[in-house]
Amino acid sequence: MAEPVAPETHKEDYQRALRRKLEGHLAHHAHKAPPLTKKEVLDLGQLQHEVHVEDECRAQGLTTEQIFYNAAVPLLYEQALQHESSTLISNTGVLCCSSGLKTRRSPEDKRIVREGESQDRVWWGKVNIPFEEQSYLFNRERAIDFLNTQKRLFVVDGFAGADPEYCIKVRLIATRAYHALFMRNILLRPTLTELQAFEPDFTIYNAGLFPANRFAEGVSSQTSVALHLGRGEMVILGTQYAGELHKGIFTYVNYVMPPKNVLPLHASCIVGSARSNSDVTMLLGLTATGKTALVATAEGEILADDEVMWTPKGVAGVLGGCYVRCKDIQKDPCQAFTKAMTYGSVMENVVLDEETRQVYFYDTSITDNTRCTYPLTYLEHGSKGRPAVPMHPKHFVMLLVDLFALRSVLSIQLWGVAGMPLRKQYGSHGTIDFRRDEMRCFLQHSSRGVLVLCYAGGKETQRAWYNGLVDEHWLGGGPAYGVAPRSTGSKVPLDVSRRILKAVHDGTMNQCSFQELPVLNLEIPVTLDGVPEDLLSPLRAWVKRTGDPSKFMEQAQCVASLFAENFKQFEGLVSCEVASVLRGNSNANGAH
Repeated sequence: MAEPVAPETHKEDYQRALRRKLEGHLAHHAHKAPPLTKKEVLDLGQLQHEVHVEDECRAQGLTTEQIFYNAAVPLLYEQALQHESSTLISNTGVLCCSSGLKTRRSPEDKRIVREGESQDRVWWGKVNIPFEEQSYLFNRERAIDFLNTQKRLFVVDGFAGADPEYCIKVRLIATRAYHALFMRNILLRPTLTELQAFEPDFTIYNAGLFPANRFAEGVSSQTSVALHLGRGEMVILGTQYAGELHKGIFTYVNYVMPPKNVLPLHASCIVGSARSNSDVTMLLGLTATGKTALVATAEGEILADDEVMWTPKGVAGVLGGCYVRCKDIQKDPCQAFTKAMTYGSVMENVVLDEETRQVYFYDTSITDNTRCTYPLTYLEHGSKGRPAVPMHPKHFVMLLVDLFALRSVLSIQLWGVAGMPLRKQYGSHGTIDFRRDEMRCFLQHSSRGVLVLCYAGGKETQRAWYNGLVDEHWLGGGPAYGVAPRSTGSKVPLDVSRRILKAVHDGTMNQCSFQELPVLNLEIPVTLDGVPEDLLSPLRAWVKRTGDPSKFMEQAQCVASLFAENFKQFEGLVSCEVASVLRGNSNANGAH
């Protein structure tokens, strides 16, 4: 007995009807052609592009029959709930997914193919680890073979770069609806007209459900994140963590944009204030320094929460979505984030109540790196269009964690590019170890960024502010010095941080009186409404805690010598003029 034929889905039936109508339309002379509605014209355009995408996938060796192309949110919810384990819907409508064993990025498993132009354009080292092309092709074929074993694939096309002149066309090919919805949220969405001419500049093959071959040359584990910049491709094996997609795009942006005199920055950006619509402020910082938390309630329009391009014309967001940490987010009194965590958003690795499906933001039993992504438009002050403006930044705010307890919560100095980011690691007995951290995703030596910053800073930027607004802030001696134990580290209250940012952004901080901090050549505010004196004056805090100002001077001299040593990597890479700016006052012994 023959197998019963499955009934056609509504979509398939509608597509067949459209094809018949199009064939009938083409078979007639123009004046006799049956009319097409506006919706039918748009649907036909979408259908034709889907067929084109399927043909492109076939040309790349992908043979999976069912391909969901730029699928709508409800369809992605359905597919995730039906086919992906540990997927739930929260009580606010968020799709909650699991990234499996990997709950954060794996920078030690990231590789970049050394070939052609990339040979001379990448700053090779322990951050940008070279990979042989043959090993990459082996990984690529392994990924495609795995993708071909799947019953369904998800393809998402979108843009990275809000300025059309500096825009990258990105395509994701993945096995999980979770990843498709993630990319739908963070990429800038093309119009149907833009899709008709869409040819990807950068393609991501996400086969993260399948492990890498750890015995392959250049592969260090069962996880492999490999970029081939010449081919404009990235292959992911052995990790389902969506943050790899996010940073993979930014890495590629950092390769193609600097030759166009565009500086990609790991920063958030706000535009406009009560004082002036032309106020542009960038907040630069490593992951988890609070960029998103500070701009969420700032005056003006949010252009970006994590990645920005500074172009010859102005500033533009790289992505169209936010990717925020969820840990303890319920403590934020403004609730800007939790309001955005609604239908269409994606949460990773959160714990939910079994009955009410309420998210326990404080629960870090799976990971302390719980995350949520949603479109920028979900924020009250988020940009509602393509986030780009023809204006240059007036202020830079670099967010730091001061492990030496030498900084005010706000200070002025042009240090950042020659600075030393430190990573703190807690030992089993409460001890703290400090290792120099490396800024990931930046493919060129930071001296190139110095040239842009110094040039534009002199012409457009009023001041560069460096601070320790968020995360742990130590008073009167930090754990890197050994005065303060781990338990004394505490976060600067978020309302204080936001008050400081507002004063910087709208220009009122320029009216403050400043004093110089000894040795380190930093200018710090004498007073600032709503900010405790001990946060403004680290010297006062040291004296208050230790009773001996010489302790502060001893630590400051030590840090100054560290900066002087660290600056040696820039010798010969920057001009004398730039070097003199970075070195700063001779009182700091060349530390800057």
